[in-house]
Order: sequence, then C-alpha cells, then structure tokens
Amino acid sequence: MAAAHPACALRCWRTPALLAPYGEVEGISQKVLTQTLRTLERDGLVIRTLYPQVPPRVEYQLTPLGRDLLMQVAALWRWIVEHLDDFDARKAVKLTATANA
Repeated sequence: MAAAHPACALRCWRTPALLAPYGEVEGISQKVLTQTLRTLERDGLVIRTLYPQVPPRVEYQLTPLGRDLLMQVAALWRWIVEHLDDFDARKAVKLTATANA
C-alpha cells in the first residue's frame, strides 16, 4: 500500500478528550470513533500508525483510495451547498401551497 501524504494526517492522542488537528471531535465517543477509524483502515481508506510513547499516539492518514473518495464526497458537498437556496425555496413554495389549501 502506498504511503499517504503527510498533510492528510489526523493525529490523535489518547487523553481524556480525543484531540484532532482542529480541536476536539464533538458528538462522538472515543469508542465509536476508534471503531469507525478501524473500519476505514480495514477498507483501505486510511493508514493507522501507532507511536510507542507515553501517552500512546496514533496517527491516521488517508490512502490514495481515501483521498479519491474524499474528492468525490467534497464535490457532492459543494453541489449541495450551492443548491441549498433552491431546496429552501421549494420547501417554502410547498409550505405556502399547503397552508393555502
């Protein structure tokens, strides 16, 4: 498996709060996050590197396959964001039609 680009690393330290590059991962327990990352590793989307230090440090990097998937999801996300006003307008029309019926 090819090495992932270092800029794609997600660094996590085993402390009371699991830390990510931009702060805490909110709304997800460490157990569920670990299970999800292990599944992504099994599926070939991330590479997990454990550093034997105190406290233990784990680094996750996207594989080329993971980066390719990210590009596809990012494109879909951009499309959704660009069309949010369209969705909101259609909902408003439907709500107005329902209220007038």
